Amino acid sequence: MKTLYLEPFSGISGDMLLAALFDLGLDQTAFKTELNKLGLDGYEIQINQDNKSAINGHTFQVKLIAKDHTIDSGLTFAEHSTEQQHHHHHTHHHGRNFHEIEAIILASTLSDEVKHGAIAAFREIANAESAVHGLSIEEIHFHEVGALDSIVDIVGVFIALELMGIERVLSGELADGTGTINVAHGTMPVPVPAVMMMRQGTDIPINQRMDVHTELITPTGLALVKILVEQFGPQPSQAVLTRVGYGFGSRETGSLNALRVSLFDSKKSERVVQKSHDEILELHTNIDDSTGEKLAFVMDKLIDAGVYDAFFTPIFMKKQRPAYELTLILPEQLKEVATEILFKYTTTIGLRWTTMHRTTMERAFKVVETEYGKVHVKLLTHGAIKKSSFEMNDLIKLALAHDVTIDEIEQAARLELLK
Repeated sequence: MKTLYLEPFSGISGDMLLAALFDLGLDQTAFKTELNKLGLDGYEIQINQDNKSAINGHTFQVKLIAKDHTIDSGLTFAEHSTEQQHHHHHTHHHGRNFHEIEAIILASTLSDEVKHGAIAAFREIANAESAVHGLSIEEIHFHEVGALDSIVDIVGVFIALELMGIERVLSGELADGTGTINVAHGTMPVPVPAVMMMRQGTDIPINQRMDVHTELITPTGLALVKILVEQFGPQPSQAVLTRVGYGFGSRETGSLNALRVSLFDSKKSERVVQKSHDEILELHTNIDDSTGEKLAFVMDKLIDAGVYDAFFTPIFMKKQRPAYELTLILPEQLKEVATEILFKYTTTIGLRWTTMHRTTMERAFKVVETEYGKVHVKLLTHGAIKKSSFEMNDLIKLALAHDVTIDEIEQAARLELLK
């Protein structure tokens, strides 16, 4: 599973997130092809490599194509400013409202996942603006320029995540600035009112940086965080870090104005292990009044979070109620994450755990080339003891492709391994 980890130490906006995803390697041609499915014109996107504070990264910007010239995009809602990267050229005529934007997205040929995610993010902003200004959602309008900009940013993020195969988004603590900002309708405090409204009723961790006297978190950025981020906390500890990217904002903050993102692969079977002794936790909890489907979902969540192992044991509880005991094997640093998952997604109200020592075989990985194709192999050692284990998905795939048995594929891979 691919996991994206956000580090919003200088806030977050839609264009900063897109810029960071391009820095991770998002394919520009594929992105533009998907974006064209919206059927919108009158704009162009600029994706550029940049270097700030001696760090390489990307910028992303939407520009409106006017009849005689190209101008930067500006306001999102008629009521105030948004994205960090844009110079604010204000227009005052009304543009599209939420339902009109929703109709554009639904009429496109984008995937259902992209449509639903983008509409949910727009609804978050529209509801916040509606509450702040005492207007109905129908009365909240995007400026023409800002509407186009926001559609590209929000829909673009969901397109990007789909293209990159990212299934999970985590985040560290967010940061916002302080002071005030001047917008078309006057002076507003930072954090801006829509951001404050979206924070209500959430536990999103936000640190207000007193050294930055401007907006760092935009309504679009926080809406994306609310829709996408599953958990807030440290980086995944039991996953392989595959790439790091930076998305720059153009606003001067007095320090590095960037969003750092990290891409992790949580496929545990491919982690190299060189130590043979460590301490682990064995955590137990009893769960009743839950279906098998729900328990399977919880197990997947726990494995994705990085626990070493998870299994259910059938038990009988008070009054002879059938139930399951869930046992987890996990590192100490994942205890709080596992606790949060169990309390959130199961009916349990308490956990118990013990610290244990364990001995494991060291493991490494290689790929062998057989007459049928490539097979990944896990090499296991403990002193003079050596074992090998072949990736079953590779064996099945090659067996089906060549109409032979799995044993034949494994035998061919073992012969290549011995060479």
